[in-house]
Amino acid sequence: MSSSCMEVCPSGSFAYNLNQTCIYSVAGVSQCPGPHFGDPLSKECVTLCPIGTYAHTATKTCVEFCTGLEYAENVTRTCTTLCPDDLFSLDEDPTDQRCVQFCPEDYFAENSSHSCTAPCSLLLGVPATRSCEATCPEPYFADFPNHICLLTCEDISKFADVETRSCVDPCVAPLFSNPLNFTCDLLCPDGYFGHMDATRICDTGCDPGTYADPTTRLCVTVCPTYPLLFADSRTDECLPVCESPWFAFTEGGTCVPSCSNSSGLIYLADEFSRKCVLECVSEEISFANYAGNECTDFCPDGTFASNYTKECVGTCDSIPNNTFAHPVTHVCMQVCTEGFGDPGSLACVPDCVLPLYADSTTRLCV
Repeated sequence: MSSSCMEVCPSGSFAYNLNQTCIYSVAGVSQCPGPHFGDPLSKECVTLCPIGTYAHTATKTCVEFCTGLEYAENVTRTCTTLCPDDLFSLDEDPTDQRCVQFCPEDYFAENSSHSCTAPCSLLLGVPATRSCEATCPEPYFADFPNHICLLTCEDISKFADVETRSCVDPCVAPLFSNPLNFTCDLLCPDGYFGHMDATRICDTGCDPGTYADPTTRLCVTVCPTYPLLFADSRTDECLPVCESPWFAFTEGGTCVPSCSNSSGLIYLADEFSRKCVLECVSEEISFANYAGNECTDFCPDGTFASNYTKECVGTCDSIPNNTFAHPVTHVCMQVCTEGFGDPGSLACVPDCVLPLYADSTTRLCV
């Protein structure tokens, strides 16, 4: 090949200024002497590639993008297989692999590999610092399956545990899963009740066999005695007053459809107080019907209301004075409003039987 002098080296070669020769490439590899690289823009052998290009070891040329297992490093402007300690390798685009100081959005700096990963391989990605950390700092919570720190656990339908800074389901006792703000709370929100089973969920109602206690906001098996509340199996609630037609049974702490005898005592259904009572005290329904376990204002057939004993009795009282059973009103009367008081039967009768006579003044059989 003849030699000649020229202003610009021909295509496929680079100007080596140290000896003013044109160095030709062989099989796509620049033959510029080390530590020089062929710069396609200036067509010269350079020791530092121009800004925006990087020294590629395999071709010994300056390239716009580093590929394969190499990354573009801006300080030395080289393609390197290992980024410097203060930088991280980024594989965001396989045709443009770079060393960066800060990982871009959706990527996190992983110190163990000095790379930007998405997601972190073992640790947790912190959005604020774009780094992989062992735990999530406040105000974040760990989503361990996805290796990410979240501001709220709602998006993954889990609950934020402030103690562990993690998203969990269910919450761990003594905490409950709050479905309103997706947090683990010691007390369920107003109108919600904590289930004591494995779900640890706060819900507006309780499972059968447990009762919503408004004082503790828990689902309990026994309603509290202070304040005194009663378990209603119809609504699974603890109530201060049982709803009609049921009655509060104090001894059992429950709402019952009817009152019954217990521990040798006769309990009576008081519709005024909606309780099972031992004594009828309401003025509206003041007579005890022991046969029907109820307080009543009208005694059933065959019985009569005694103002002395406040009971429904089969025979009216003779002490302290005779009273007489009225067949229509079912009341024991001191003076019969209809008929005449029979001292033998202690009843109001239409006619007296000889040898007694009807006294229209006293309304008695005398």
